Amino acid sequence: MREIEILFELHTDIEQAKSALKKFHYKGTKQTKDIYYADPLRKHMYLNEDDRLVECCRLREKGDKAYITYKINHYDNGIWIFCDEYETEVKDIKVMEKIFEYLGLEKLVVINNVKHLYETPDYEIALEEVTGLGCFLEIEALHDDKNLSAEEIKSEIYKFAKNLGPIVGKELNSGKPELLLQKKRQIE
Repeated sequence: MREIEILFELHTDIEQAKSALKKFHYKGTKQTKDIYYADPLRKHMYLNEDDRLVECCRLREKGDKAYITYKINHYDNGIWIFCDEYETEVKDIKVMEKIFEYLGLEKLVVINNVKHLYETPDYEIALEEVTGLGCFLEIEALHDDKNLSAEEIKSEIYKFAKNLGPIVGKELNSGKPELLLQKKRQIE
């Protein structure tokens, strides 16, 4: 399934952003923990020379549920366009972690995130507080109209984001795992 979304810088504090988003349906706040894994035998599962993850495997804890996800990112001239995302619920995340360990996968990065979720008929809006990174606004298309290209859908997301006013900054053109890994590299 194509996942088409844009991660934006947040240009205000979290309370101002919540105030700007209150006109949308509030779905609640969720704590998530994402553990991204890399395979030492597959170099495309690490940051490449452009600081991008081409493919990644993730375990996610969200409330009392857990999921395994494999993502394949698609870029055009260094610009992230969309990803193919394959996700399913898993019964026991600890068992999955053990399986990954036995398969030789390595923990690449762990992302702890508080998401304040809003929804329109077309978009899920996540106001995110990411430990070690800061606050972001992510807007994801809820429906993948196969008659439109990913670029056309992203263009519609931009139009929607522009109407949110000054809370939205520039597109980051990276995911949170890349941003956290890039930050980690700068510290080392």
